Amino acid sequence: MAKYQPYSRRVLRALFRRWAAHHRKFLAAVCVVTVVVLVAETDIFTAFWHLPERAYLLGLIRAGLIASIAHLVHTSFVASNREAIWHLRRAWGEENTRGELQRAKRKGLVWGSIDSVNIGTGDIDHLIVTRDGGLVVLDSKWRTESVTDPSGMVRSAEKVKMRAEAVARTLLGNERGSHRAAVTPCP
Repeated sequence: MAKYQPYSRRVLRALFRRWAAHHRKFLAAVCVVTVVVLVAETDIFTAFWHLPERAYLLGLIRAGLIASIAHLVHTSFVASNREAIWHLRRAWGEENTRGELQRAKRKGLVWGSIDSVNIGTGDIDHLIVTRDGGLVVLDSKWRTESVTDPSGMVRSAEKVKMRAEAVARTLLGNERGSHRAAVTPCP
């Protein structure tokens, strides 16, 4: 089974690949410095520290250094790319909503949900099948400011509604047509 990847997470990965390709020299320098520091601290610890805890402390320092470098690279990427933070927030919102929908399914509040249905240049964040058999579309948003003019949100919701209706017509149109064809009036 494929791992769940919301649209925003996929876009974020593509942005990171482009950023990494553009900053190859920076990333290579970071890798070289990291390896040099790892080798140097290993030599220092083995030469001057002969206690049994040396291996644990050495592992702790290595893990901390590697985590710090990964954080530095990630922060550099997010700080230098304006779109990255938007897609990161959107991915967090979609993943959080997915978690809540899984809880709702376990509690029996909904039958199920389908996440991140790809459509052209975007996606439908969540399609939810209710206990009544209805279909609900949920568009996850991450807001950092209060909304004073909801017209932008209304336009976004209308776009998602049209996408969902197109998916429903495509997927369920054949289903409904076959049921109608199978039912014949009694003579």
